[in-house]
Amino acid sequence: MTLPPTFRRAPRPEHAAAPDAAQPGSVRLNKRLADMGLCSRREADEWIERGWVRVNGQVAAMGTKVTPQDRVTVQREAEAAQAQRVTILLHKPVGYVSGQAEDGHQP
Repeated sequence: MTLPPTFRRAPRPEHAAAPDAAQPGSVRLNKRLADMGLCSRREADEWIERGWVRVNGQVAAMGTKVTPQDRVTVQREAEAAQAQRVTILLHKPVGYVSGQAEDGHQP
């Protein structure tokens, strides 16, 4: 009879704050950047990974929580990267199929 494997949780990095240590009114940095209208949350994650985002003058780490009093700045490289992206919006009236034809509908 074999015993099931036992799993141990990896130790928390020293620089990571405990989840209950968050200050009241704090939000994740990627949400704050999206709320500011600078980018989407996923784009904000990319910017943070690349080191383009600073909180109070320090390079931000992924998962950083910020309060309204924190000063968030974004480097110009992020603006240049975003300017290269293209967004296309399509108004699809009812009955308009934009993909493959569905049963009972014209392609």
